[in-house]
Amino acid sequence: LGQVANVGDEIIARAVVRNETGSRGTAEVSLILDATAQSAKGALTTQVVLEKGEARAVDFPVKLVAMGDARWKWSASLPANGEVFDDRLMAALKVGSPVPVLRETYLTDLNEEKNDLLAGMNPQLLEGEGAVAVTLSNTRLASLRESASQLLEYPYGCAEQLTSALIPWIVTRNLGPVLGDLGKNPAEVSKAIAAAVDKIFALQTPSGGLAYWPGGQRADLFPSAWAAVAFSELAKQNFPLPPGWKILLDYLSGELREVGKLRDSDALDQQALTLFALASAGHGEPAYGEKLAARRSEMTHEGRALLALAILESKGTPKFAEPLLNPELPAPEGMSWFGSATRERAVGLMAWMQLNPKAREVGRLTKELLASRAGGHWRTTQENAWALLALSRYYAAVERGVKPVSGGLVQGARETPFALTKTQLSETTRIAYEPAHPPGALSATNPQRAPLYGEARFVARPPVSEQPRQDRGYAVSRSYRKVAADGALADAADLQVGDRVVVTLRVATPRPGHFVAIDDPLPAILEALNPEFRTQQAGADAKEFWQSDYREVRADRVVYFCDHLPAGAYTFSYLARVRTAGSVTAPATKVEEMYRPERFGLSETARLTSRPAK
Repeated sequence: LGQVANVGDEIIARAVVRNETGSRGTAEVSLILDATAQSAKGALTTQVVLEKGEARAVDFPVKLVAMGDARWKWSASLPANGEVFDDRLMAALKVGSPVPVLRETYLTDLNEEKNDLLAGMNPQLLEGEGAVAVTLSNTRLASLRESASQLLEYPYGCAEQLTSALIPWIVTRNLGPVLGDLGKNPAEVSKAIAAAVDKIFALQTPSGGLAYWPGGQRADLFPSAWAAVAFSELAKQNFPLPPGWKILLDYLSGELREVGKLRDSDALDQQALTLFALASAGHGEPAYGEKLAARRSEMTHEGRALLALAILESKGTPKFAEPLLNPELPAPEGMSWFGSATRERAVGLMAWMQLNPKAREVGRLTKELLASRAGGHWRTTQENAWALLALSRYYAAVERGVKPVSGGLVQGARETPFALTKTQLSETTRIAYEPAHPPGALSATNPQRAPLYGEARFVARPPVSEQPRQDRGYAVSRSYRKVAADGALADAADLQVGDRVVVTLRVATPRPGHFVAIDDPLPAILEALNPEFRTQQAGADAKEFWQSDYREVRADRVVYFCDHLPAGAYTFSYLARVRTAGSVTAPATKVEEMYRPERFGLSETARLTSRPAK
């Protein structure tokens, strides 16, 4: 079956049984399905006559009806020579959705005696099946668990994203009480951190810096400095770091030697990030801080805040750092591919927390930072990670003094009491639903009108349907063609198990894109073989094929990454093989800019059918 499939797929579940009893016999073969699937033809039991040493395939038509981790039980038995010979195994299969799963979070201040938790909810969430997790808390920072989830569940793995995914584990030291179950098991936290550190240091190059993608040989300053920021936080928590840590710091120190040659604000800002990383690790270089401070008029507000952090971490004079944080002084517009107004606010908040936690700017930046979320989280891994770092410092210094509050969670006619204290900061209730049994009205009572905050996090699968193409900055199309015995390409209408298929993705953009992910989910009947495939028929069109900076072949998808994609039209092509028979949906190909996710494109979904091999 492979490892992945989607709701609505109809596939052939195949077992191969072999008679090794030494005599002819009749074997009974059975398959027991779980809730993710149902039989297309009644009972999944059949009998097959096997000669001595003979092997035969047994096929059962199965339809997938629900998402989840499938665990299907196969069994075969054969009476022979007065004994019963049998065998059993478990088939694991992940069943997903051919249409994008909706994940939406609604945050509400619950300061009235009775409060609607679902005000303004998207009605599309209730058209399919799903679940809603309702969290009530006496601190608004409890809603940060959605940002932590966004980082931990992000599907790609460059140096920046691996480091950002480490941040939720780092901040459990301060934010543990508001992150739910994330930091409750110290052994789990240590294990997760150790695994992440190993993955990041696997990207270290001979120069000591980190490559942006696995297998890279050229160090990149930005992800190297960003990783050093995270590792310095771990070092402060006495987490053991590998020998590569010192080599990384030596690389960063060496990169500061180029300060005098830099001529644009983005490069100067990266130097400020590098200075902050070194200072946070206890390796401050004040002389370079002075050189950058002399050029502060050329730096963005974020770069100046990073420089202020570096000065303060190096035990520099607060009077020297404070002018760098003046928001009224003019500054050039940021040109960073990774930056944004959200990241600027987060860095500024960190600097003010270091300088003066009671300053008026702390309250302003915290309010603006929390208000800039959409769906309970920020847009990118950089935004979520820096915001968590900043708000963890804010929570530790300012908002630990929460007040108890009690009330009730009302679902329909049933009210469940809750009581939040200084140690029990939140309570979460999970409610599963389907179109025939929606969750109904949800509200919270707050008799004392104490500070209370609600979060309703929906994860819903809309009804399976064809996904139309969407162009939001990228036009995306996909085609499937069968490779004939002579190497020619033919229509993929008549596929059978064992056939080779060329999958071609075409991407067009009217303006340049940066850090673009091209994500093509595999339909259940295909497995990828060669992610960079060319055919003789490419001919004069071969120039259209674009070389990605990095690519991944996974069990369920093929992903290409382009650090920079000029305006134009491009083709990506890979070879796949038909691995099972069935009629399945190929989910839409998605193209998006990882740090500008509002620029994306989706292809249409497609339906593919294959039959057993002759």
